[in-house]
Amino acid sequence: MDWKPGRQEIVASATKTRVRYNRNTIYDSDGNDYQATWNWRLGNRLSGNAGATESLSQSNFDSVGLVNNQVTRKRRFGRAEWEFHPRWRIGGGIETADYANSAPSLVSQDVQQRTQDVVLTYHTPKGSSLRAQVRRIDAEYPNAQCLSNAFPFCFEVADNSYKTEYNLLGDWSVSGKLKLHGQAGWVDRKYENTLRNYSNFLFLRPNHAPISTASQGESRRTGTPLVKPC
Repeated sequence: MDWKPGRQEIVASATKTRVRYNRNTIYDSDGNDYQATWNWRLGNRLSGNAGATESLSQSNFDSVGLVNNQVTRKRRFGRAEWEFHPRWRIGGGIETADYANSAPSLVSQDVQQRTQDVVLTYHTPKGSSLRAQVRRIDAEYPNAQCLSNAFPFCFEVADNSYKTEYNLLGDWSVSGKLKLHGQAGWVDRKYENTLRNYSNFLFLRPNHAPISTASQGESRRTGTPLVKPC
């Protein structure tokens, strides 16, 4: 569904899936994917979005082995942006995500994540942009997990992490079909129960992509589920 009442837009979708095997029926699974987003606008200066998604799908066997693990993903988000000048914008957002695994052997990978950020953006006359961002990502693992052991004992602690990023991001429009992306920043990550804290300067060399696409993600054990969210 894509409904546009006035200057607002409401987008919603629902998908059901069924996976059946001829032989190994123990790996049969059912899935779903529900999404709803409200893209709102107030006057000529204020805009943003709010929405929620929920999905259920089977883990990739390459990631978890021959285990029929169903991952439930729940996500809630909201964002607002104020265009206080034709070339300047300031905005912020908040997002919560909850990932839960059905297999008992993988419940230690369940994670609850909260992300908040504030961004100041400048747009050049030629379509390029420069953004200064402060982002905070808190990841909490509700189920204890074995991080170290001395047989037959296992020391179980929650591997919660708290990360703060200070980023400078740039998008340069080289031509009508090509855009360069670059990022530099400082990352500070702390853990609640393990001595793996670190701070480091982050620099990503510019990379190019078609002007119609842009993606950014993170895929590591800390702060992410076994199956990367869509």
